[in-house]
Amino acid sequence: MIAKQLAKTLKDHDVVVTHSPVNQLEDENPDLILCHRGLGQRAKQAMPNTPVVVFDMFLGDPKIQSVVNAILEGELISDE
Repeated sequence: MIAKQLAKTLKDHDVVVTHSPVNQLEDENPDLILCHRGLGQRAKQAMPNTPVVVFDMFLGDPKIQSVVNAILEGELISDE
């Protein structure tokens, strides 16, 4: 649901959004991982050098909007 929403929002900005199970993240080689808090630690373990941004709510979470804003403004995104 989030991946589809983000893909639609960012389609005019040359951003590729995919959905991937945590155990297949290495195959995707993402620049950024956005995942629910329950999967955050596993995602960080799978991809320790990739920023992992965790969110709590699937709809209206401010973390998701902050990622969208950072992409649109060309800002660096980190998980710190």
